[in-house]
Amino acid sequence: MAGRYRRRTDPHEKSMGSYEQAAWYDAIRMARHVADDFAESKGISIRAIHRRFEAFSVEQIREFDSKYWHLIGEYVSKTESQRPAYFRKVAGKVGTDEQIMFLVLCVLAALRAGRLLELRDQYRLVLAPGSGNRATAAGAYRFLMETQALFDYSWPHDAFTEAGYYAPDFEEDE
Repeated sequence: MAGRYRRRTDPHEKSMGSYEQAAWYDAIRMARHVADDFAESKGISIRAIHRRFEAFSVEQIREFDSKYWHLIGEYVSKTESQRPAYFRKVAGKVGTDEQIMFLVLCVLAALRAGRLLELRDQYRLVLAPGSGNRATAAGAYRFLMETQALFDYSWPHDAFTEAGYYAPDFEEDE
């Protein structure tokens, strides 16, 4: 069967760009859920949600993220139609501030996942066998340092901007 042989592509050579893009669009959908459904159900504006999230200290957010990462991951894994029911199940008995923190951390989780996949593609040859020991160690270190930036707990402006809820005068509008 000459000519019919196809070389199997090594998984390390494949791009995860489609997964990265899916995570980005998922973050936008989650931002819309926060800005539309959640804000409406609580009778507050997206600006008020933003202010309340920014009132948390980084330590409070980090602690919440560490404590509830498994619930956040589960929320991210749900389909768009499954998320409202799951949110009611896990956050129904906590206050609005905790619900805000949970939902915003879910948006951040999707953004982080997309960025991690981007970094994986950028460093995929370093993270696979085949390079020299020192080159691999140096590349792995660069990868590690870049992944640390993923744990930024700032308000996810990009997702809310893309969803249409943020403008340069956002802070000034009431």
